[in-house]
Amino acid sequence: MEVTVESSVALNVQVLDWIMVYGKIYMLYELPTVSRVNANRIAYTYTFQATVHEMQRLVIKNTDTAGVYFIAEFSLMATLTGFIDLIVLNMNIEYGDGYYQTGAVTDTGETKNISFSNESCLSALAKVVQEYGVEYDITISDG
Repeated sequence: MEVTVESSVALNVQVLDWIMVYGKIYMLYELPTVSRVNANRIAYTYTFQATVHEMQRLVIKNTDTAGVYFIAEFSLMATLTGFIDLIVLNMNIEYGDGYYQTGAVTDTGETKNISFSNESCLSALAKVVQEYGVEYDITISDG
C-alpha cells in the first residue's frame, strides 16, 4: 500500500512504524522516497506492506529450541502443532520472543513428514496447512 503525505515540516517516520487500515496492520520496511513540492512543502511516499511480508522475508530453518542449530533444507516428522511451533520459533528468533504466538490449533495428533528447501516461513505455512487440509488466519492481538 503506497501512501503519499505532504508536509511543511520534516516527518519522523521510521522503519517498522505501522498503520492500521480496515483492521489490518501494514508495516513500513524501508524509508520513503522524498521530493520537494515547493519551497515550503515536502512529499513523502511510503510503501507499507501487510504483516505477512515479515513471513515472506524469512527462510524457515530447522532449529532447536535455543535457536542454535540452523539448516534451511530439511525434512521434519511432526504434528500440525509441531510444524506451527517451528514456524513461530523461526519468526521469534528474528523478531523477538513472543512477537509471534500460536493461537488455537485444531490438531488431531496425526504426524506427517514434510520437506522444506530454502522456503520462506509463509511458504512453509502454506505447505503445512495444505498438507493437513486446514486454514489459517494471522491476527494482531491487542497485547
